[in-house]
Amino acid sequence: MHYPWWYVDVITAPMLIAAIATIHVYVAMYAVGGGIILAYETGRAYRNLRENTLDYFRSHLKFFIWLTVVFGAITGVGIWWTISLASPLATEALIHIFVFGWAMECDILDAIKTDPLIKTSKV
Repeated sequence: MHYPWWYVDVITAPMLIAAIATIHVYVAMYAVGGGIILAYETGRAYRNLRENTLDYFRSHLKFFIWLTVVFGAITGVGIWWTISLASPLATEALIHIFVFGWAMECDILDAIKTDPLIKTSKV
């Protein structure tokens, strides 16, 4: 199949992919590390009865959720959108290579979830 090619004049398409991916990785690192620190410090503030710290964490949590969930998702989709425009054949190859692994992961997780011999906690 013949795909159209996307030509980026000022910065090249691979540089644009790298820029979006770098931003996405920074947001992902902030999501993981910030989530752990936010949970730990919130628990500590509850134990020590620090209302001013809890108020700060409540206001910071809105920013944290917007940045990590919304902006992280937008940049994640932006990576796929950019690589699909920059190199459609490479994107097709990635999907063909990794879709079996993603399907197996989903199948294994479903099997673990529905297996009566594996006891999982019901929350």
